[in-house]
Amino acid sequence: MSGKLSCLIAAAVLIVMIAAVIANAIYIRSTTYYILMLIDTSDSIFIISQYWDECIPKLKLTLSQKELDDISLNINEAIICAEKQDGAEYKRTMARLRRAIEGIKTREEFSLENIF
Repeated sequence: MSGKLSCLIAAAVLIVMIAAVIANAIYIRSTTYYILMLIDTSDSIFIISQYWDECIPKLKLTLSQKELDDISLNINEAIICAEKQDGAEYKRTMARLRRAIEGIKTREEFSLENIF
C-alpha cells in the first residue's frame, strides 16, 4: 500500500511541477508580448513603466535579477530621455529595451534550443 501511495504522491508532485512550469511560461510570454505591444503602439514610456512595476513582483520568481535590472535601467533611461525631449537617445534606449524584452521572451519559449 505504501508503495502505491508513494507513486501517487510522486506523480501528483510531477504534475504540479509541470503545471507550474507551463503557467510560468504562459505568464512570461503574455507579459513580454504586452510590453512589446506597448513599445510599438504607445507614445508614453510612463505607461510601460507603470505596467513593468506591476509585473516585477511575479517576474522576480523566475527571472534573474540581472535581467530585471537591465530592463528597469532601460525604462529609467527612456523616462529621462523623454523628460529631456532627447528623441534620438530615446529611440536608442527603446531599441535596447525591446531587445531585452525579446531576449526574455526567447529564453522562456518552449523550443529544443532552450531544452538542450
